[in-house]
Amino acid sequence: MREAAHTTKLAATIISATTLLTLPTLGHAAIVTWDGSHSSDWTDGRNWDTGTMPANNLNDDIATFNDPTSIPNQPRINASRNSKGWNFTGAGWHIAWNGSSTHAIGDAGINFDAGATGGEITIDARIYLGSSQTWHTAENHTIDMNEKISGNGRNLDKSGAGTLILNGESNSYSQTNVNEGTLLINGSLDDRTADVTVAANAMLGGNGTINRNVMISSNGTITGGDKNNVDTLAITHDLAINGLYFADLSDNNNADKLDVSETLDITNATLILNDAGITDSGTFTIASYGTLLGTEFANIINQTSYTIDTIDYSGGQINVSMLIPEPSSILSLMGALLVLPLRRKRTC
Repeated sequence: MREAAHTTKLAATIISATTLLTLPTLGHAAIVTWDGSHSSDWTDGRNWDTGTMPANNLNDDIATFNDPTSIPNQPRINASRNSKGWNFTGAGWHIAWNGSSTHAIGDAGINFDAGATGGEITIDARIYLGSSQTWHTAENHTIDMNEKISGNGRNLDKSGAGTLILNGESNSYSQTNVNEGTLLINGSLDDRTADVTVAANAMLGGNGTINRNVMISSNGTITGGDKNNVDTLAITHDLAINGLYFADLSDNNNADKLDVSETLDITNATLILNDAGITDSGTFTIASYGTLLGTEFANIINQTSYTIDTIDYSGGQINVSMLIPEPSSILSLMGALLVLPLRRKRTC
């Protein structure tokens, strides 16, 4: 009966082959598409193209959400239910909830790829990881997850060049692996023996608290807040930076800060200083720590127009003193830049 009902709304369930390939464990799962034709009630089959809601288990159905422009009602989770995964092919979705229920998601995880236009979706519902899984956000796409994620023993992998923002408090799943794109922790990860790892070309940031060990791989990046936004990211255990620390410096001596309660390892770290609105010379605190490994950053890249005066690693903090370049130095530099092409022209 489900298959027959499915064929009656085939046009509403077309998904590109490219999008299907991004779902990590789609297998032979059925695609059940939300049309919201009757209400916002997730459990009302009249709101789904098949005439029934996605099967209430972790193995069978992918709940799919296409372009919401013409959808009369967006979904609201009003009872604890399960599904194999969620797939968003359009931006602008807002998954609401009743304030108490939890939705469990299986190994297909969450996929958000609306094509070249990109966009954002918001999830205001508690999610339980029914198995270890991948949440995928394509380039120029953002998932705002505003409630708690749980799932003891289940790992969460972040893939895709887009951004995943975790705003919920006391997220209680296991390992977090940022394999691609950006993960922002604006809420908190609970205290457990499960690490947060950041792969090459991926980034971890936010203004929340991570109660776990964090390891930044070579060419991976950590920052406070997001790039070009000054903020503090707290890590209550160890942080090892084998890649990049991108630190924004702003006015009034404000700067990104990594607040590390235990051991901060900068032995193999590269510090990148970025101008996010510096207006004067001053000293910027970019990190605090319980114990420091490494006497200094392995490499320093200054992307500001200011000069680094000193970097002080003592007293449980890392403080960077910046100076406005002397006018004569700026004029000399400008003169050198003007003369250089003239000299080259004469030697030709």
